[in-house]
Amino acid sequence: MKMSRSVKDALFALVLLIPAIAMYVAHFSSGWFDPQKKGTGFIQWDQPEYMAAAREFIDGEHDGLLFTPPSVPDYDQEPSLIQLHLWGLSVAWRITGLDPAVVFLLYGFLFAYLTVLLCMKVLDIVVRLEGVPRRLGQVLFLWGGGLLSAGGMV
Repeated sequence: MKMSRSVKDALFALVLLIPAIAMYVAHFSSGWFDPQKKGTGFIQWDQPEYMAAAREFIDGEHDGLLFTPPSVPDYDQEPSLIQLHLWGLSVAWRITGLDPAVVFLLYGFLFAYLTVLLCMKVLDIVVRLEGVPRRLGQVLFLWGGGLLSAGGMV
């Protein structure tokens, strides 16, 4: 049975996510080597703040898409910010009831995957290539900056 081009692209998009997945594997595997360490799912300092902001949609007194940042000291401040990705995180958190780090991780993986698929489609529109040159172009388009950085370190 021959796979269609869209199925091959969907699978190759997963391959292109390997560097991001590898960071999280390294993060969570730290506990294998040191039982005192446990991965939280947050690999950057500001990521828990995103989930705190998403929690504002759940706990806040205001309905809708506007929210007050959780770091604002005045609890009576009118909501003034809108960030749809935080609203989406709050909806996913409310529906699933999962740990905030798990929601953040799954949400991030979903949208990273969709971003890779979109980048592959944009490249196909701009540069018409087939076969190995097409795949190489996709790798360079999505990993180019990382490959340049790695080459500079070497």
